[in-house]
Formats: sequence, C-alpha cells, structure tokens
Amino acid sequence: MHAIAVASLLVCGPDVVRAQAAVAAAAESSDTQTVVVTANKRKQPAADVAGTVSVIQGSALEANGVADQEGAFKLTPGVQVNKGDPGRNVPAIRGIGTNANTLTLGFQQSTTGIYIEDVPMTDPFAFMNAADVAPFDLERMEVLRGPQGALYGSSSLGGAVRYLLAEPELQAQAFSVLASGSRVVGGGTDHAIYLMGNQPLAKGVAGVRVMAFDRVDAGWIKNLGTQAERANRSHTSGARLSGLAKPNRSLTISANVMHQRNQLDDTMAVAPDPRQLTASNPTASTRRSTLDFANVTIDAELGSHTLTSITGYWRKENDSHSDVTRLFDPAFRPSGIVLPAYVADEASNSDMVSQEIRLASSQQGPLRYLVGALISRTRFELDGPIRAVGAVDAGLGALFPNDVLGLQTGTARMSENALFFDGDFDLTPAWTVGLGGRAYSTKTNYNIAFLSNLPSNAPFRSPSLSEDGFTPKATLRHKFGAHQWYALVSQGYRFGGVNFRSQTPYKSDKLTNYETGVRLLPSKDLRVDATVFLLDWKNVQVTTLNGGFLDTSNVGAAKSKGLELSVGWRATPSFSVDLAAAFIDAKTTVAYDGPAGKVPSGSRLPGSARTQVTLAPSYSFAGPAGTSGRVSSVISQIGARNFDIAGSGSAPGYTTMDLRLSLARDAWELTLFANNATDQRGVVGALADAAYPYRDYFLVRPRTVGVSLRWDH
Repeated sequence: MHAIAVASLLVCGPDVVRAQAAVAAAAESSDTQTVVVTANKRKQPAADVAGTVSVIQGSALEANGVADQEGAFKLTPGVQVNKGDPGRNVPAIRGIGTNANTLTLGFQQSTTGIYIEDVPMTDPFAFMNAADVAPFDLERMEVLRGPQGALYGSSSLGGAVRYLLAEPELQAQAFSVLASGSRVVGGGTDHAIYLMGNQPLAKGVAGVRVMAFDRVDAGWIKNLGTQAERANRSHTSGARLSGLAKPNRSLTISANVMHQRNQLDDTMAVAPDPRQLTASNPTASTRRSTLDFANVTIDAELGSHTLTSITGYWRKENDSHSDVTRLFDPAFRPSGIVLPAYVADEASNSDMVSQEIRLASSQQGPLRYLVGALISRTRFELDGPIRAVGAVDAGLGALFPNDVLGLQTGTARMSENALFFDGDFDLTPAWTVGLGGRAYSTKTNYNIAFLSNLPSNAPFRSPSLSEDGFTPKATLRHKFGAHQWYALVSQGYRFGGVNFRSQTPYKSDKLTNYETGVRLLPSKDLRVDATVFLLDWKNVQVTTLNGGFLDTSNVGAAKSKGLELSVGWRATPSFSVDLAAAFIDAKTTVAYDGPAGKVPSGSRLPGSARTQVTLAPSYSFAGPAGTSGRVSSVISQIGARNFDIAGSGSAPGYTTMDLRLSLARDAWELTLFANNATDQRGVVGALADAAYPYRDYFLVRPRTVGVSLRWDH
C-alpha cells in the first residue's frame, strides 16, 4: 500500500515518521547508510552527509494525513511554520527570523529557502507565497537545517526545505485514488479527492505521471462584522504532470509542470481573543492565489562525471481584498473622519526563470566533488487601490475621490548569479574532510510608488542596489564502527534592497553556523542522533512600521544556540516509537531603536519556541476479515513564543494529538482519524507589532474527525 524503501526517514535531526509498511521495511533494513539523499546536490548515502537533514518520505506524509506545510513541519521539531492565510506562512528554522508574519516582513526576503526539485522558489523581493506544495504523491521532503548559502544561495539563512516530486515509473502502470471527508468542531464538513495515474510510454525508456487534487476545508471562524458563519472556508486544487525519458544508459531527461490555486473566503485570523473562534471586520478579507511551476532536468553521464542542467520557471499571482479598517480608522479619528471600512485591494504577480548547470564526480574513490553555476531573473508587479469605503457618501469626495485613499503600484526586477563548489576527501578510511563555497552577486532594481491623495504624501521611487560576496562551508567527519561524528561550519545570506520611502539601502545580512553532531546505532533496532549548534547572525535586517510605511534597516545582531535530538526505537517487529525534540535559544545580542522604543539586547527572536517535542508511536497488527491494521499517533508539544521582536505579542505553549487507525486489504485502505483530538486552541502564528493597534492570531485547526478511503492499482 504505502511502501517505504528505507527504515530511517531521518538522516540526522528530530523527525522520523513511518508509513504503514515501515515496520516491515525496518525488519529488512535498519542501516541508515542505505538512505540516499540529494541534499548536497548529488546522490549520497545518508552517512556521508555532514549536517542535519531531515527526510520525510511521501508515503509517510500520506500515511499521516498531511495536507500542507503546517502538517509537515509538525513532524520536524525546530521548524516553526509561523502560520498565515493559505500560502502566506513564514517558516523559520532554528529560530532564525525577525518577522513572523508577511504583513510585517515588508519587501524583505524571508529567511528559509523553499525549493521544488532544485529550483529556488523563495521570493527575493516582496513576499508572494511560500510555495506550499500539496504533499500527495511526493517522493519526499528534505529539510536542511542550518544556513545553506554554499549550495542553495540566497534566503537559506536558517535552512532550506526541498520538495522532491515523484517520478514516473517506467515499468508498469499505476493508479491511486484517495478520498476523504471530515467534520471540524464548530464548523462545516471538509472533503478532498486525490488522483494519481502512471503510464509507461515505452517500457523502461519513457513514461508520464499525472496527479490532480481538489480539497475544500470548511470554515470555523465567525466574522462578527459581516455576520458570516464559517467565514474562513478555503478551496485548494491543482495538478502535476511529470515526464521521464531514458533514451540510453547515459542520458536521463525529466520534466514537471504544476498548477496549484487557492481561494479563501475570509481571513484565517481570529481577533482580539485567541481563545475565541471569532473575528470582527466590516468586510470579508478574500484572497485568490495561484502557483505555476515548470522545470526540465537533463543528466548526462560523461565517464566518471555527471553533467546536469536544470531549467526552472515559476509564476505566482495574488488577488486580495484585505480589510484594514483597524489599521487606518484610528489614524483618522482625531480628525473626525470615521468611515465604515478601509480596504486594500491588491493585484500582484511575480515570475522567475533560472538556469543551473553543474558537474559532479562519481561517488567512487577518495575525492568526490561538484562545481556549478546558477543564474536567475525575477520580475515583480504590484497594483491596487486603498479605498476609504463610504467617503464620497460622507461628503469627503474631495479628499477621497471615488472613495480612493491612495494607489500602490510599481515593478521590480531582481537577479542572482553564482558559482559554487562542494567536495569531500577521505583522509583515511575513518576521517573525511569537506570544503565548499559560493561566490555570488545580486541586484535589485525597483520602482514602487504609493500615490496618495493626502497632501503630506508623495510618490516614492527607489534606486537599484548591487551586492556580491562569498559564503564558505567546511566539514569534518569521523566514522567509528557503525557510528559517526561530524563538525560543520557554514554561512548563509539573503538579498538586500532599498526602502522605497526613504530611499535608504539595507544590505544583505549573513549568518555563520557552527554545529557538531553524532549518529549512533547501538543496535539494528535503535538509532540516536544528536546535534548542537550555534548560529551567529550579523548585520541583521529588521523591518518596522514607521509613519504608515515599512522600513528595513541593518540594525541587529542575534545568536541562536540549541540542541536537536532524535531517537528511533523498533521495540518489536510490530511496535515502533520515535521521539524527536529541539531546544532553541534565539535572542538579539545588541539593542536597537524600534517604533515603540528601544528593543533591548536579549530579546527573543519572533516565532521561535524554546522547546518543541514530537512523539510518534506506531503499532501494526492483524485486523479482522484478513486485513492488516495500523494504529498511530503524532503528539506534538510547542513551547511559548513571541511574534514580535520587540516582545509586544506572545502566545503560550500548547500540545496537540493526532490519532489514526488504518485497515488495509488487497488494494484498499480505510482510515479513521482525529486531528487535534483534544481540541487545543494553540496559536501557530500572529500579526503582532508594537506599531500596529491590533493583534491577529492564527490557530491550530479545531478538532477534526473524519474518514478516508484509498485504492491503489
């Protein structure tokens, strides 16, 4: 049903989740060296990777009912989703981030790199969406902790998340259908259907694979302003088409095309009380977003080397109607201007083209290496009015013609060029040293204007900014018996830019990571991985609201130190339990002036919990009527967090429990599930800034109970 090829789904780090067949698979193979990853952009056994790479197989995502990033990151302690509306998450790894919400991020690049295959998806300028790929029929997800600037470029300050799509199977047809329905406490009924079809075109030579899905998540928040029950209904759908051709033994060509869209009826935020499932906005905050993706990868075997070409393209579109009455209305009350609502209508889009070429040696011999180059070009467009609803009817047409307060409009173009290398050399059979690095140049050129009807405001236009630099990486590994110790030093960076109001530049910030870890295999049934790290972040970009505009400055410095622990134990052939934990202390190390006063040294970085623990027990059994059964649970504990670097918004910790019972027979599998079974009101994200007059809270979904049925052929 859900075969897993390897026993350990975690290379080194705190997440191991097994699908239904994992117990049986573990009995056959428990050696972590059989796990093959591509975190270093070449196929390597897990034991040859110096660093913390968490691997979640696609079958494990499906077996645990994961539908989006929030569900996936719950399986990877140390990664905070910092939830927003669909596609608007701001993930943070190892506590690295200064903003936990897209509205306070401004034009900054986020600190976590998102990749589909090897195509960079993180916006270099003006956040569009977090590329929340539907996890059905994925090959796997890889979460690379620590800065990945050497191989993955900008934005991967805290780490990178890679989505690896399932390739076509060239030997046989395959077909899968998964349908589910569920009920959310205080809300409506969810339903989803997922389809996959695989067809060889020429056996062993070429094939195609198609995946399509449609998912409706019922609303469970009441908008007291519009009186809409279950206002936050969300509809997500999409499709992927993959092709694979191997015309001869030395040439492989693969291609993917993907389209995914989401329609949100109203915001996912509750306010002002996170314990209540209510909001109060005069109008509904609707959002429509789409993501289109395509890539072509060509691998050519040239003797003892492989030449790889990766061509990537994506386009993101957002069309939103955001109720911002709580932000604008108080600003005008002193003047006696009280209007029914203020709304920001925004149409934005961005697209990127990238080309990567690299040459990698074989994995045989004492020296293994790759060299490569990347070029990427990104374009961004923004257009939309901010409307003062009812201004003309109130006799304020001279100040707000056609109810328009102002217009935000503009374009931007960004580029990144890089040369990179990475290699390992075996000093002895037990000791291996590695070196890598990336020389890069970035350029940002944009023309953004806020055209206001108010006489105190005027258009703002920004000059371009060009930067270059180098991010190194060095590793040392030592094997002793079945165990391994490693040490790693690496750097990451992200784009700089120019504030469009003040025209002052903010430069690229860099982060240096020092980490060491051990992978211990006391027996074939027990694995213990432990990592300690120290991240030193200099010249930190911090964005604050200043006079109604978001300004970014290099005013900060911070450090994050912590411990990641993972224990996987197969107690019996039928019972396994995995414990994963992260303990993170991420704080500023210098004081700086914020919008509400001085932010002291020692302030916690936003969206980062000190502790995060996941416990995942699983038990397989012989069920009734010739079925095979599995009962499993994912228990996740998240510690308290701040959502503003100045500490003005915080949330307590919480614990959730997901339960699943599956019965499988022949090609069929029936699953009963209860997500957030104890119905916790955990805060997963928030809009909290000292300069904002309100707080929005994004919660764990209330208890959701349902059933799914799967058929595989």
